[in-house]
Amino acid sequence: MTTKNKFPLRQLGQTDLKVSPIGLGVMQFSGGGKGIMSRAFPNIGDEGKQEIIQVALDGGMNWFDTAELYGSGRSEAGLSASLKKAGKADDEVIVATKWWPMFRTARNIPKTIDNRLRFLDGYSIDLYYVHQPFGWSSLVGLPPKTKWKQWPTW
Repeated sequence: MTTKNKFPLRQLGQTDLKVSPIGLGVMQFSGGGKGIMSRAFPNIGDEGKQEIIQVALDGGMNWFDTAELYGSGRSEAGLSASLKKAGKADDEVIVATKWWPMFRTARNIPKTIDNRLRFLDGYSIDLYYVHQPFGWSSLVGLPPKTKWKQWPTW
């Protein structure tokens, strides 16, 4: 399926990122695993994931959202595989993912980012944010910028 209307890209805040005004969340790509979110969704399968990503790309979307909570990496791996099959390079897409702060502190972020990057298999994390923050205390001890492209300013 191909659409003729492409979304105009917009600058994301004060960053150099250019994103489509509508992104695609791929939480449903987490199905079939052992985690809570994985059990909540049936496994779409590789062909279904590929079709979803291709329709989004054909429509002009370049922004994709996932999270570590979505299948403990299954969502990110499914997104990465589908983007590769579609022939999209890292610099052609915007990948957003989220950190789950429950029972953790910001000191866990670098290790979590390493895990996210492993599942994204060659795609960068363009936007990284807190998934359902439980108060700003979760961010105490946040290490300096090391593995991410943009840094928020408060």
